[in-house]
Amino acid sequence: MKTPMTDKNTFAMPFLLTPEQAAKDIYEGLQRNSFEVYFPFRLGAIMKVLRMLPYALYFPVMRRMSKR
Repeated sequence: MKTPMTDKNTFAMPFLLTPEQAAKDIYEGLQRNSFEVYFPFRLGAIMKVLRMLPYALYFPVMRRMSKR
């Protein structure tokens, strides 16, 4: 979420959303009566795929991703 706090970050944040975009995504998800609402879509999709991995693969992948 783009806020004054995230404006101070010097690293890349490719999935950053404005508060208005996030609110719109939440509202639309609630209107669909979905079991879960996730956004931004690309990040949510990546995380859903990663959750399917066995822990022996998941944790090394997440460790590597968090170092970037």
